[in-house]
Amino acid sequence: SKATVSVLYWSTPSPHSMAAIVFTAVLSVVLDFSTLDWSLTNGNATLKTKGQIPSSVHMDLLAAGIIEEPYKLYNDVNQRWITKENWTYSSTFNIKRHARNSLTLVAEGVDTRADIRINDKLVLSTDNMFTRYEVLVDHTVLKDEGNHITIKFFSPFWYAQNQADTYPNPPSDGIPPGCPPASYNGICHGNFMRKEPSSFGWDWGPAFAPSGVYKAMYFMENETPLQATMRVKKGDQDWNLEVLLTKTEKEIATLTVIGSDGSTKATHTGIESVINLSVQNVSTWWPRGYGDQPLYTVTVVVGTQVLKKHIGFRTVELVQDETLDMSGRTFYFKVNGVGVFMKGANFVPADAFETRVTHDRLEDLFNSFYDANFNAIRVWGGGVYQQDYFYDLADKHGILLWQESMFACAMYPADDSFLSSVEAEITHQVNRLTHHPSLVVWSTNNENEAALVQDWYGKTSPAENPEYTDMYRNLYWKTILSNITSLDDRPVLASSPSAGWKETEANPVLSECNDDNNGDVHYYDYTSDCWDVTKLKSPRFASEFGLQSWSSYESLQSVAADSDLAWGSAWTQQRQHCDPNNCGNNAMKAQASLHYRWPSNFTDQIYMTQVQQAYCIRVQVEHHRRNRDAGPHTMGTLFWQANDAWQTVSWSSLEYNTQWKMLHYYAQLFYADMMLSAHIETEEYQVMAVNDRGIEVGGLAQFKLYKWSGGNPYTWVVPFSVEARESVMVEKGKVNDLIKQNDCGAAAECVLYYSLTEDSGHVTYENFLLLDSPKLSITLGNPNLRIQNVVQSGPRSYQLTIVGERNAPFTWLSFLPTNREAPAPVRWSRNGFLYTTDVPIVVTLECNEKLSVGDVAARTMIRSLGSLS
Repeated sequence: SKATVSVLYWSTPSPHSMAAIVFTAVLSVVLDFSTLDWSLTNGNATLKTKGQIPSSVHMDLLAAGIIEEPYKLYNDVNQRWITKENWTYSSTFNIKRHARNSLTLVAEGVDTRADIRINDKLVLSTDNMFTRYEVLVDHTVLKDEGNHITIKFFSPFWYAQNQADTYPNPPSDGIPPGCPPASYNGICHGNFMRKEPSSFGWDWGPAFAPSGVYKAMYFMENETPLQATMRVKKGDQDWNLEVLLTKTEKEIATLTVIGSDGSTKATHTGIESVINLSVQNVSTWWPRGYGDQPLYTVTVVVGTQVLKKHIGFRTVELVQDETLDMSGRTFYFKVNGVGVFMKGANFVPADAFETRVTHDRLEDLFNSFYDANFNAIRVWGGGVYQQDYFYDLADKHGILLWQESMFACAMYPADDSFLSSVEAEITHQVNRLTHHPSLVVWSTNNENEAALVQDWYGKTSPAENPEYTDMYRNLYWKTILSNITSLDDRPVLASSPSAGWKETEANPVLSECNDDNNGDVHYYDYTSDCWDVTKLKSPRFASEFGLQSWSSYESLQSVAADSDLAWGSAWTQQRQHCDPNNCGNNAMKAQASLHYRWPSNFTDQIYMTQVQQAYCIRVQVEHHRRNRDAGPHTMGTLFWQANDAWQTVSWSSLEYNTQWKMLHYYAQLFYADMMLSAHIETEEYQVMAVNDRGIEVGGLAQFKLYKWSGGNPYTWVVPFSVEARESVMVEKGKVNDLIKQNDCGAAAECVLYYSLTEDSGHVTYENFLLLDSPKLSITLGNPNLRIQNVVQSGPRSYQLTIVGERNAPFTWLSFLPTNREAPAPVRWSRNGFLYTTDVPIVVTLECNEKLSVGDVAARTMIRSLGSLS
């Protein structure tokens, strides 16, 4: 029988998201294993329940009511028994005789070490969750009826330990790190498996190390299932589309390229397995803010099999030219010949259990990225290669992707068996993803060069142990990098952070790694005053930096007991995975206390961590953006991190349920394509206009100096213009001179508001600058903010008018959920803003519920810096 299957998605699609699938396959599918009735049994057969595919052991035990939600309470540790067990999925199936001559078993994703047996015969062993498996099952293995299939998963806990114990001829110091830091509550030796590294525990996420078939698995009639790898290249006059097909020699392939308007751009029919097709009269694909994102449908037909992909036409290059001051080289990306300032964040797995990452969840995430003016995401190397819908959404929204291979913060084996598995993994992933125009750069790993340079593990530095350098070279240069470059012409980074152009196969580990003057930089500083711009780095490209904050009280209470929700409780300490000697709860409190009064109430303390995170990251990002034309020539800023995998404390701007933290609202401002950026340096305030648009922008910058106590502000206006993709000084002066204009008495008693009115007459940007630490103020009192009025403005949108008695920084609106177990995210048109008494403040609420205006007023909480307990 013929069936249409989404062979590249492992999440269960929502009903409406099926229409959004852009890569489908019409294949000769004889049996889809998701249609079978599966049982799940532990190693000694003392536990048996219903299972399913795709899924995982944890999710099936949860569905059966055997375990509670893994994220609740201390279950990341209490449910460790699951990953210490072997588990077997079992089922039976029938195969009609006419379809039994040659069947291909296809497993799109198996996590991780498993043996698949049919009628007691071993047909496939898997050991890499990032690889697609195909195996021909001989007809003598199968029966017409009553075929028995088992999938035995070996305990990741014990399998990883055994791989470490039996590794042939290891270095004298082993292959570190061995076990993760104690604060991670993690599982040891995850680097010995080709499995999601962070599933063994990380400083932002839990250690469940789940097992299961997490993507599609099926039988096909064809011995050669149709696959198509597509690459787009720019020629002198037109574009070249190269298509590599897996098919038999004599099969005829028909290929068509169709535009979004239905017009045919190119066609080809022939028996070739490698097709080079000239495509003309197409529009180029651009990143967000630089142009449109036209996509074209490529359809391949071979016999009864059909494949479709969406492609875009664009060029990309990594520019590393000598700087004018000869201090180093630039590091930025050109798309279609135009330099792009990359603005965004780092992406971690959206859930510890990949089958819970639905299309709706990904759409919520990408809508949040787009609405906060991101144009880039770094797919971090400690997680998973994301499902195809993730890359489809990036293509649609114009989000540039920095894609890493899944190796992070560890040394890895480099024996022949391991390298062979990695080679298959890289080949599969590059071929799977190469047609996406959003993907602009590969990186072979996260921080593994830096780990050697900085001797993270002791005696692993190149000078002390060259054996580690040889292992590094064999894995990342001779296997991963060489494989990628043989398959794709995109830029490839030897590591992140890197020394940019300097690393070579002969010298793969350099002390210049993480240097401000070359390549990209990761930096974290939890002790310096984050307001002090003189303490900030000025790199060519900041690919990681960040500070922590707690998720909202509403999010945390869905997984914690009421008694746990207190600063310093056993649960909050267990949920905090960052090393307390480096960062963590004490570091957050210390950083906040530099400028703010630390509150006594836990909900207020959560709010305070979000305040300090948002304002600090704003200072750092705006510093980078102001430097786009200065000596540092910074051309990229990706903060750590965009999202969360569970309800926790982390560096994220989005909570687990995609609720925006204050940082994400601030990102909407500091990533605006046209912005005013204000900061204080050596007692002088400076305001610059930063323009990422491709046209000159002119307008008026309006300034208002407010007292916290109220009254009329001191106001002035400055006209300005800024060239395309440049920055320019708009206003500056001494803080002490400024505060005299409104009789502030001290800088801590006033705040500077500023807005941008473009030549069109519209206010397109507004923000505020604290002139000194609010904790020093004696007039920053409780503004008594309240809701004056609520008006329904749409089916699920409401306009709230906020009134108060004093000016209030970091005014924060939150919405109380009706379901404690699953709080639904809401979106405010603005949040964390400066409330002022001289103009009406109207904020729009967008939610997933239809409510009365009374419900909206009752469930909306307002908090500000002056109202804290």
